Amino acid sequence: RSAMALALALLPALAAAYAPQGLRAPPSARVPSPQMSATLYIPEQALAAAVGIGGTTVLAWSVYFRAQFEGLQGLKRRLFKEHVQGSRVLEVGIGRGRNVELLWAPGRELVGLDPVKNPYLSTTRVSKVVTGVAEDMPFEDASFDAVVCEKVFCNVKDPERALREVARVLKPGGSFVFVEHVGSEDALVRKSQELAEHRGHLESGHHLCRDTDKLFRRHTAGGDKEPLFAQVLSMEPLDTLSMWPEVPHVLGALRK
Repeated sequence: RSAMALALALLPALAAAYAPQGLRAPPSARVPSPQMSATLYIPEQALAAAVGIGGTTVLAWSVYFRAQFEGLQGLKRRLFKEHVQGSRVLEVGIGRGRNVELLWAPGRELVGLDPVKNPYLSTTRVSKVVTGVAEDMPFEDASFDAVVCEKVFCNVKDPERALREVARVLKPGGSFVFVEHVGSEDALVRKSQELAEHRGHLESGHHLCRDTDKLFRRHTAGGDKEPLFAQVLSMEPLDTLSMWPEVPHVLGALRK
């Protein structure tokens, strides 16, 4: 938020700096008459201002997006460092391996699970990649010290079954670490999520309105469903307006 506020505060100065020089009336071409000046040069000045402000708005949004991305990466780095422990780690939905550098450690076996093997995934630091889905993991019970998911539960067909599978393959005392976007409590954002789903997200299996954080809490000791996990280690909300309508996220960890 502070990055966005700073960028917006700088809009007027940046607009003047970025307005194309060629669109400004050159001093030699100025007409002495105020009326003629207004008639001849106000459109050019307006155009210059519009172009300048438009370019600056893009710049401001870029600064804001970058700040939010870096903030998310920083939170993920801290979350993984604190809660991803042990010699055998599974990432569900490994994709092209964007978290590999954060999860890798000397002597650690890093296993990836994905419905389709991504040709761009570098396997240099990944021990193996297994084809499969979260609702039916091809691993034995209590196989991993930690299981990691990022934006997986918005795509699975059966979130509750996927969560049971996470708990099944985790060793007792192991950690389930997650980064998920969830349904918003804000009426306007929630409506935009519902509209986005209606306009095609659901066709690709992408659900924007799932209350994944609530599902996790309900299956933790003290919740109103079968306790698959013993403790909430961390549950941190994060709003990312730059990823609209995937605005509310939750980053956290559960202990089995």
